[in-house]
Amino acid sequence: MNSSAVWEALCRLWQPSTEKNPSKTSDDTRIAGEAAVRRVLERLLRDGVLLNLQSDDAVFDHVVRLASGSPEGISLQALPGEEISPASVPLAANATACTELGVLLFSLNGLSLEMEGLLHAAWPKQIIHVQSRRHFRVTGLNGQRFHADLLLPEQGRVPRLRNLSEEGVAFDKAGPGVPYGTLIHNAKLELDGVELDVPVMQVMYCREFGDYCAIGAHFEVVVADEARLLRRWIAAAQAAMLTAHTGK
Repeated sequence: MNSSAVWEALCRLWQPSTEKNPSKTSDDTRIAGEAAVRRVLERLLRDGVLLNLQSDDAVFDHVVRLASGSPEGISLQALPGEEISPASVPLAANATACTELGVLLFSLNGLSLEMEGLLHAAWPKQIIHVQSRRHFRVTGLNGQRFHADLLLPEQGRVPRLRNLSEEGVAFDKAGPGVPYGTLIHNAKLELDGVELDVPVMQVMYCREFGDYCAIGAHFEVVVADEARLLRRWIAAAQAAMLTAHTGK
């Protein structure tokens, strides 16, 4: 897959729907059956696609890529810098893959750490194929080329930005949790040094982990011009990440 092909695929993902009243699930397709699921994952394996793995409680959150497949299951290799300890590995995790096919969502069960940085899991039973850009998220946001930060009023830069989409953001915040539904006003995104205002975002979940919490927030208000900048940046960042890790 070359960079232009990746870019064209991502552009198709970001095109607005032509439906006047699109259904929330009209663009979601369930891929089930052992043979069909394996065909999709074998393609991801050939293309070197990145997966974001996250446990239900968001404590386990890592970027990996498919390393191999066997009758017993699949192996996943953590990227350099993604340190995984045996104690942190959950029995199950949710996987998200942004591909030229669209966004793929599936659950992995029986997770275990085979050796340093190499995970093993059973084949998933089904895959949800999402074509809509509403689920398109970028992870691994601390790179030198594509770097994103979130600044909160009175608190400054958050310690970690977990993922970013056109519709919202997940991040870590030091200190106590924030109630569901809380409105955060006048936050700012910095995308490779370019500042975007986020006038209002609403907390959709908050999970506390001792001295910090993980928050997911939905952008309630974003200025149209800045929303377009955010969309282009996310597409370019994901295209570059996919191209870099496929080596094509």
